[in-house]
Amino acid sequence: MEKRPQIYKFSIAALILSAFILIIYTTAITILLIVAYYKNLYLGLSLAIPLLVFLFDPLTRFFRILYYAIISKPALILLDDRLVDNVNNLIIYWDEIEHIRFVNKSKFGGQIAVKPKDLTMLLGRVKNPYKKIILRINQKYFNGAVSISPNLLKCKKDNLYHELVNTNFKKQITSVLYRYQ
Repeated sequence: MEKRPQIYKFSIAALILSAFILIIYTTAITILLIVAYYKNLYLGLSLAIPLLVFLFDPLTRFFRILYYAIISKPALILLDDRLVDNVNNLIIYWDEIEHIRFVNKSKFGGQIAVKPKDLTMLLGRVKNPYKKIILRINQKYFNGAVSISPNLLKCKKDNLYHELVNTNFKKQITSVLYRYQ
C-alpha cells in the first residue's frame, strides 16, 4: 500500500523577508556605485558587471521560488520512491541517498544536507553548470551535495528532518530486504 505523499509548501514570511533583504541590498549597491563612481562610469560598470553576474543565479532562483509560492506549487514532496525538491529543481530517488544530516543547526537556521551515493549520477541530471559547481562544493565542504533550507518551508525543522530520515531509512531497509528475498 502506497503512503500518501508528504507535501511541504513555501513559507510566505521567509519569501517576504528575502524580498525585503534583496531590495535593500541591490538598492544600496546601486546607490553606492552611482555616488562613488559618478565621474568615472567605466570603473563603476567594471565593478557592477561582475556583481550582476554573481547575483544572476540567486536572483533567478528567488523569482522561480516566488512564482512557485504564488501558484501554490509545493516546495518539497516526499513520495514513496523519490524526493522532489522544487527549491533546487532536483529529483532524488531514495535508493540514491547515502545519508541525510542536519548541518549548522541553530535557532534561526540550519541546512539539511542530503549526500548521494553517486554524485556523478545526480550531476548527470542537472543541466545548469553553476548548479553543478554548487553541488560539488556542498558535497566537499558540507558532506551533502543537496542542501535543503527548512527556513523556506512551512514546517518545523525537526519534523522535516525526521520525516526525511525516516522515509529514507524505510526505503533503504525495504530495498535491502527485497534484494535478499
